[in-house]
Amino acid sequence: MKNNIAIATFLAANYSSIDVLKYRKGVCSLPASGKYVIFSDLHQGAFAWNWDQHDFFWKNKDLYLHLLSYYYQTDYTLIEAGDIEEFWLKRWKMSFKEQWEFQRENFAELYDIRRKFHKAKRFVKIRGNHDNLWMYENRVKTYLWDEALLHHLSVHEFAILGNDFLIMHGHQVDSRNRDIDCKKGIFWTKMGSIVEFFTDTKFYGRKKPRSGWDTHPQADLIHSRSIEHDIYHKAKLNLSYAKLAQLLNIYLVIGHIHAPKWLPAGDFTFNTGCGVFEGIIYGIEINYDEDIIRLVDWNDDAGLPEEPKSLCQKPISELKTKLNTP
Repeated sequence: MKNNIAIATFLAANYSSIDVLKYRKGVCSLPASGKYVIFSDLHQGAFAWNWDQHDFFWKNKDLYLHLLSYYYQTDYTLIEAGDIEEFWLKRWKMSFKEQWEFQRENFAELYDIRRKFHKAKRFVKIRGNHDNLWMYENRVKTYLWDEALLHHLSVHEFAILGNDFLIMHGHQVDSRNRDIDCKKGIFWTKMGSIVEFFTDTKFYGRKKPRSGWDTHPQADLIHSRSIEHDIYHKAKLNLSYAKLAQLLNIYLVIGHIHAPKWLPAGDFTFNTGCGVFEGIIYGIEINYDEDIIRLVDWNDDAGLPEEPKSLCQKPISELKTKLNTP
C-alpha cells in the first residue's frame, strides 16, 4: 500500500471508530476537560546539521525548560507527541545506549521537570518514528523507568481527548516511516544529513538570523494546505491526514513534518510544529476550561518570554459543531 490516501483509509478501517480505537493497546484515553499542551519533534540529542557540533535544539533547551515550567505551574497536562529523543541521527558508531546516556546527562533538567509532570499524573508520552525504539518494553523499563526515574511511564502510539481530538505523531501514514524499523526513513534521513553537510541546503531546521525571526520560519505553512513537494512529501501527507480525520470523524493533531499548521477550511487537522528552529518552539494548547484551542510559539528574540504568542485560536465548542454527528 504505497498510496498515502490508501494508508489512511486502511488505518481508519482497521480502527473502525474512535470508540473502538480507545480500547486498543497503545492508546491513552483522556477526558475532554482540563488543560493540555502538545509539543513534538524536538529531536533532542541529534547530531545532524553540523555533525561534530550540537543540534539546533541544544540552543533551545533553556527555552523548552522555561516553557515547561510555565505549563507545570499553570496546571497543564504535557503531551509530547513523538520524535522527542533522537535515535536516528547520531555520531558514527554510537550505540543506542551511548546516545541515550548523552541525552540523559545533557538534558537532565528536562527529565527533572518531566518527572514533576509525571508524578502529578500530567505527562503523556507518544512515540514517533525517530524515537520508535520506545515501543520495546525492556528499553522503556531500563532507560525511562530506572535511569530517568519516570517510574511506570507508558509510551503510547495515540492519545484521544474525549471524542474531539486524536493525537498521534503522524508517521503512521508516511510510506517511508510507518514500518517498525523505518529502514527507508533512516536511509533518507541520513542521506539528507549528508546533503546538508556538503551543501547549503537545510532540510531539518534553521539557525536564527542575527536580527532574530522577522517572520516565522514556516509562516507560509500555518494557514496553507497547498504545500510544495520536498523531501518530506508534505502535500501528500497533509492530504492523507485530512482523509484520516474525515474517515474517523475527529480532529487530528499531529507533528512529524515540522510545519506548524492551523485548521484550513474543510480540514480537520492541526500540526504542532517543532523545536528544531533555533530560538523558537511551536506547540498547541487545548484548554477546555477556557473553551479554546491555540497554535502558539515561544520565541526568545527578546529573552525568555513570560507567556507564549498566540498565532491562531478558536473556541473548542465551535469546532465540535463541525464534526459529523450521527
